[in-house]
Amino acid sequence: MKRTVVLTVIILLAAGFMMQSQAQVKQVELRVDGLACPFCAYGLEKKLKQIDGVGKIQINVDKAVVVLENDAGQSVAVEKLESTVTEAGFTPREITATVVGKVSRKDGSPFFSVTGTDVAFILKNNE
Repeated sequence: MKRTVVLTVIILLAAGFMMQSQAQVKQVELRVDGLACPFCAYGLEKKLKQIDGVGKIQINVDKAVVVLENDAGQSVAVEKLESTVTEAGFTPREITATVVGKVSRKDGSPFFSVTGTDVAFILKNNE
């Protein structure tokens, strides 16, 4: 059974994950330092829309969060998002990606396999 799982990924891990795969990424949420006003958000949105593959963009200035959806069948490298945000004068922070995959067990441990890739993450209970 396919499940949508939200993974918080450090930029370094996410860069290789999203750049080299055709994973079914539903949404990317990026925390950005320096978003202070609607004018800042508008400038950042204009820059992000220039990236091939970026579809819908929502920016919440109060929470300093950018939510991106890819165009259908397109992927966007996290490195490109990071460099675009930096070039626009802001500081990119944590990235949360919502991806489609499958939760399975191997050697007694649950893991999440990203659909369309050979990427898998071991799942662990943090309680």
